[in-house]
Amino acid sequence: MAKAIEKLLSGSEAKAPKPRPPAETAKTGTATFSHESLIAKREALGFTQKQMAALIGASSLSVYKWETGKVTPRAAQLERLQAVLKMGVREARAQLANASAEEPA
Repeated sequence: MAKAIEKLLSGSEAKAPKPRPPAETAKTGTATFSHESLIAKREALGFTQKQMAALIGASSLSVYKWETGKVTPRAAQLERLQAVLKMGVREARAQLANASAEEPA
């Protein structure tokens, strides 16, 4: 099929589309996202996807999609994810407690 396209474009330059990086290693700016590292960190913290979502400031559906590799986080979310991935257990639990305390009843 590619040869057929090249024949059609014989007068102009045929450019192959740039391959997109796989979801688990997508790059945005200087940060790199790996769905395996998100899963590993969430399990290390002992958090559910819902708790991890609250810590990141995203929906639990987003965390699910990121962990399955179906979707990569946007730049703003990626920055928050990188900050969470650097947290220790105590800091993450304290931040989650603060986030839960600030939610309206």
